Amino acid sequence: MRENWNRATQTLEFTIDELTKMIEPILPDRKVVASFYTQGGLANTNIRLQLSGTQTPLILRVFTRDPSQAEKECRIYQRINGIVPSPKIYYYSPTNPVSGHPYSILQLVEGDRLETLVEGLDPSWSVEVGRGVGASLAAIHSVTFDREGFLDEQLNVKTPIGSGSSGLVDFSMSCLEQDLVSQRLGPDLRKQLSRFIKRESMIFEVWKSSACLVHADFGGSNILVKKFDSGWRVTAVLDWEFALSANPFMDFGNLLRDPLGSVEGFEQAVQEGYFSAGGTLPADWRKMSKLSDITAWLDFLTRPTANDRLVADAISVIEKTMAEWHQPR
Repeated sequence: MRENWNRATQTLEFTIDELTKMIEPILPDRKVVASFYTQGGLANTNIRLQLSGTQTPLILRVFTRDPSQAEKECRIYQRINGIVPSPKIYYYSPTNPVSGHPYSILQLVEGDRLETLVEGLDPSWSVEVGRGVGASLAAIHSVTFDREGFLDEQLNVKTPIGSGSSGLVDFSMSCLEQDLVSQRLGPDLRKQLSRFIKRESMIFEVWKSSACLVHADFGGSNILVKKFDSGWRVTAVLDWEFALSANPFMDFGNLLRDPLGSVEGFEQAVQEGYFSAGGTLPADWRKMSKLSDITAWLDFLTRPTANDRLVADAISVIEKTMAEWHQPR
């Protein structure tokens, strides 16, 4: 689905000399000899660096979409070290000497983006991968906060958000009230969706657990997996700029979008892996995740830069969710 979406920002281009200048604070005696732009992300600039005197590459990440999220992401990597599979962060700076953007230098973790393996996921190993992904998600959600909300650079809840049904309804209505969203949905679908969200949001009143760390972009582009002799394993969860304190259903909704959600055995395996790693969910967790995911699609519709394909995908998912809501699983 994401392959036809447009980038939120342009990819920055740097010369070899400029990249060498950016690694000087931690590697003053090394030079960049080759660079390659990584695939997957649609917001920031991520570059694989090959350095002189070593065969070990690094990742340079430049924050262009929302520079204010850069330090938060770096502190999250530090917080989840040893808890969630993730790269080590070697350096962070709120500015760089070339473009001025915040940037970080990270360990390169080997693995394939899960989204690139979807067509090859047969039932014999989609279950193995799914269990690993579910266990990694439980590890993320094991990091808790005293309330839901957006995180500041120190990982404190800076801007609280409503929990349960009220939070979901408030955010959804704030999107639906925007002229651009109304225009893209049309009056009939907008009215239908507003009624649907207000009516079905009460399902969240059964969930009273602690607010937890939520990745908020937990999809196949940000999950690296690799096959070892012992089987498939998640090697890293990447790109934490959208992370916040919330309920866990947002991450499930993102993960189980098509095409991953349609892979035979994958959803059940994710649930099994989540439970086996200590995660807990209510009986209606799948419906709750789909309803949470509608808020993500509404957020896409608020973006002036969203291209026609992204808008069409958002509308299609929203309509499908409402049409299938009362169908048995």
